[in-house]
Amino acid sequence: MTGGTITGASGSFFAVSSGSATISGGTITAYYLVVGWNHDVTVTISGGTNTFTEIRHYDGGTGTLTLNSGGTVTATVIRNNSGGSGTDGLIVNLNSGSTITTGSFGMNSTIASGTHTTTLNLNGGTIIANAGGNLFDAVSGGGTGQSFTVVAKAGGATINTNGYDCYLLQSI
Repeated sequence: MTGGTITGASGSFFAVSSGSATISGGTITAYYLVVGWNHDVTVTISGGTNTFTEIRHYDGGTGTLTLNSGGTVTATVIRNNSGGSGTDGLIVNLNSGSTITTGSFGMNSTIASGTHTTTLNLNGGTIIANAGGNLFDAVSGGGTGQSFTVVAKAGGATINTNGYDCYLLQSI
């Protein structure tokens, strides 16, 4: 998407179910941004105004969300949400010049088996809190093979609590 406007109703999905998508302009407003559902998916954002209530990857495969310079996203929650028994993950790459405004990053699995991961790679971008609480949340749900990892790359990150009391329950 390079321009224009997409506005979804309450509960709407902006879903990339397989393959890849690039967003470099325009305005997207939807309840969910789904970065893959049982497939490997890559979404790259380098521009535009992108507002979602939740950003999620569901079940199998790996969803990769990359924000490059000029990429901005606002979402209340960003997480891998798995109900599958296989291997799945969400990778978020926050690169230099990009911004994510959120209340929480996390990992949730409802199945006890399988490997379920969320990885947040910090490489020069900015995280702005839009709520107080667990900005880097604890792993939740019934899964035993799940993890949430925060990795500081060479560019690091700026974390702006925006006046909220925020907690980082994952080490960096």
